[in-house]
Amino acid sequence: MDAPFFKLMGDVLSELGYTDLAKTAYLSSYQKDPLLLSVRHSLHELGVNIEEKEDGSNSSSSLQSIHLLGIQHSALVRHLPIPYSSSPLHYYYRFLSEYDENNYSKACQSFSTLQHIFPWWNEGVDRYSSILFVEKREKELAALWTRVSQIAPEAKEAAVVHANLASLRGEGSVLGILDQLTHSFPRYSYGHQLLGDERLLCGEPDKALNAFRAALRLSPFEFRVWLGLGDCYALKGDSSTAPCHYEEALRLYPGCVSGLCRLIQSFIQQGEISQAQRHLDQGLKVAPEDVKLLLLQAQVFRLQKQWKSAVGVYEKVLSKSSLEVSVYVDMAQCYHELGNMAESKRLLFLAAKMDSQNQHAIMVITVNSI
Repeated sequence: MDAPFFKLMGDVLSELGYTDLAKTAYLSSYQKDPLLLSVRHSLHELGVNIEEKEDGSNSSSSLQSIHLLGIQHSALVRHLPIPYSSSPLHYYYRFLSEYDENNYSKACQSFSTLQHIFPWWNEGVDRYSSILFVEKREKELAALWTRVSQIAPEAKEAAVVHANLASLRGEGSVLGILDQLTHSFPRYSYGHQLLGDERLLCGEPDKALNAFRAALRLSPFEFRVWLGLGDCYALKGDSSTAPCHYEEALRLYPGCVSGLCRLIQSFIQQGEISQAQRHLDQGLKVAPEDVKLLLLQAQVFRLQKQWKSAVGVYEKVLSKSSLEVSVYVDMAQCYHELGNMAESKRLLFLAAKMDSQNQHAIMVITVNSI
């Protein structure tokens, strides 16, 4: 983030009455560009003596408080006073809010609007490119890479866009790009985080741990880093260590449904069904229609041999979206246990039709047909 960005943050926070956070934002702007007279004036009005201010006054926790405030206020969107309701912060924090909520479709719209109105705006382009990667929007990601490589080819954000595009295209250069990125920008937390994600995808949990730990030292309040650490331990088979990392992620961002699902799954793997059910009850109160939570609830019912309850949950999910082949197989087992052989076979034939390579489904069909 550059000096004008923190200056704008300070202006908005001051208008909203968050004086201490406004001071932090203005000081950040001053440290990046001491020649900005408007920032010096704003600090003077807030009673801050720049000459007497210690270097450590701008703590990372204060900056994180500013960021979290933006998210909590729907990114200052609904509370921005005029003229700031039309400022880039309006769209930027809305984008961050939607990004943290995994509402990628809306996040893309917000960032596209931001760059359309403010073509000079680049803050968040790294995360925007990651969304385009997840959404498999190769054409837009390629256009973004062309743009950033022309404007700022040496910028760290450009390397992230390049890595996301290379990964989407299945190129083998992703790890090399991210390794070079973290070497060139060792204090770039998001770069270490992406390297950790990529190492996980390559099945290298130990190397991924090192990357996430580097990100954690720089951004201890980033919930996605804690999720990554939990995933590393889960991949290593350390199901007893993974939950505390997921719990920390949820403490930092209570609305993280994906983190809650990971936590519940870790409890299931440990055989702590009561703990899993307790968190499921809490999660389904907040997000009663979430498909991932519903499928975990069905899994718990199956483990408890509550076949009828499990079928009820599966039927609810089927009314909302299609399921993976393995889920149809699990659902067929429930009907089998309930003695409804006809429905069990129908679901297994459907699973086999969806995936002819699903040998498990075909084998069960054969056994049931004997």
